[in-house]
Amino acid sequence: MSVTESIKLEERSRWSGNTFGSFFNANMPKYDSVSNIDSELNNIGISMSYAPIPPEQDPSIIQAAREIYETYYTVHPEVTELPLGVAIDRTSYRGKLIFKQKPALLPKECFIPFSSIDAR
Repeated sequence: MSVTESIKLEERSRWSGNTFGSFFNANMPKYDSVSNIDSELNNIGISMSYAPIPPEQDPSIIQAAREIYETYYTVHPEVTELPLGVAIDRTSYRGKLIFKQKPALLPKECFIPFSSIDAR
């Protein structure tokens, strides 16, 4: 057997599972379900969310909308009209009060109705 054939044979055995594959498989944890993976991640402080929370139910977005509402009325105490709600960006939490009609929203925005903001 030549040196080249020997190297090719060694490469084949390494990737076929004889050395590297068996080491890799022996040292990897076994998971039989997604819940086992989730519990392992929770043990190290990582939580997984599989379904997005609707914006009207997301406490952080509602809180940000409430702060936008309160800030607006602190700066403009002369305004007595109640808004329809707040159009808010889901990533930056920047938004503005909407008074006339439900707005056309950008892809990252959502509309939080006043009833969700005012419910304390």
